Amino acid sequence: MKKTRCKATPDLFTKTNAQRQKEYRQRQKEKQGIRLDMYLDNDIHYMLEQLADSSDESMKATIARIIKKEYAEQL
Repeated sequence: MKKTRCKATPDLFTKTNAQRQKEYRQRQKEKQGIRLDMYLDNDIHYMLEQLADSSDESMKATIARIIKKEYAEQL
């Protein structure tokens, strides 16, 4: 494991990438988030990028917006 070191922190506080990632995932869980891993077809990914760029938002925000809109229409 590679340790990264900030010049401002002593060796006592250095963390490995794995430690930082574990902390990040824990913070996301505390925010009530759910991790979603998936593969998209290349053409669908391209469309998602275009939608996100045209709306000036992240792909995550675009997916959330589309799901909320579809959910509201269905119910």
